[in-house]
Amino acid sequence: MSTFGLVNPGESKIEREDRERTERVRANVSPTFVFAVVGGRGGASKTTTTAGLGTMFAKCRGGGEAIVLDANPDEGNLASRVNPEARHTFVDVLKDPNIGSRSAVRKYAATSPTSQLDVLASSEDLVDPPVYDPDSLTRTIRTLSNVYNVIGIDCGNDFRSDLVGRILDMATAVVVVSGVQFDSGKAALRVYDYLVNTGRGELVQRSFLMMSERTPATQKALRADIEDTLSPTLWKDPLYVPYDPHLYEASVIDVGQLQRDTVRAYLAGAAKLSDWYGAPPIPLRPVPTDEQIFARQRGSGQ
Repeated sequence: MSTFGLVNPGESKIEREDRERTERVRANVSPTFVFAVVGGRGGASKTTTTAGLGTMFAKCRGGGEAIVLDANPDEGNLASRVNPEARHTFVDVLKDPNIGSRSAVRKYAATSPTSQLDVLASSEDLVDPPVYDPDSLTRTIRTLSNVYNVIGIDCGNDFRSDLVGRILDMATAVVVVSGVQFDSGKAALRVYDYLVNTGRGELVQRSFLMMSERTPATQKALRADIEDTLSPTLWKDPLYVPYDPHLYEASVIDVGQLQRDTVRAYLAGAAKLSDWYGAPPIPLRPVPTDEQIFARQRGSGQ
């Protein structure tokens, strides 16, 4: 029945869900919340998902609260989704002896013009670019944690690498990404089995799957196959990101250009992550202190 604008019918179900999710994302967080975005294969929208989730944290929490960093050793392009003008890398952060203040840290980050999300870029050097090793990654996260409340990490695909192992040791929660393609379910299941069988079962309890549609034609059968494959696991109810042409323009993600269902999917993902605010990391092995890292480097002549 029409009220002709004379009666406020109140929030719709969708409006209430979005408000509640936003409130969860805005909640106080201490210590710094670190989430890792991983995938079982290339082309699974890992970088887009990292930028999309980071954008939601920044939009909900405000500028200077969230940063994403590119830890993909294989020509990561995270900065292109946040601010293509980003030039500084972890090398600049770690070699600065006066890095203590907020302004000193943020001068090395580039900020999205549309969401206020910060990004620390990967190197654009074509010959022998600097890439993270476990120790430089550890020191970078610790430095950023002095300034930011939320840190998202775009990871490489090699789960057996020492770098990804260190990221998982420092992460509070994990987002696993999948396309909606043939064998995507099996690829995700391999990631699940690897995490469980290598002692990261507790971290799996703080993980979920996000499926991203990459074609305009909805792949209902493939989506159902992925959900069926993962039905025996903790990822049996994945979040679904529909196809959105703006995401595949290979440009800065602008929330104002995204379709409503896309925004809601990333907001749902950020809210799900926020449920683990305050939880400690679950390392397989102790993460070395900075003093231990420096001592080891001195001993090896670095």
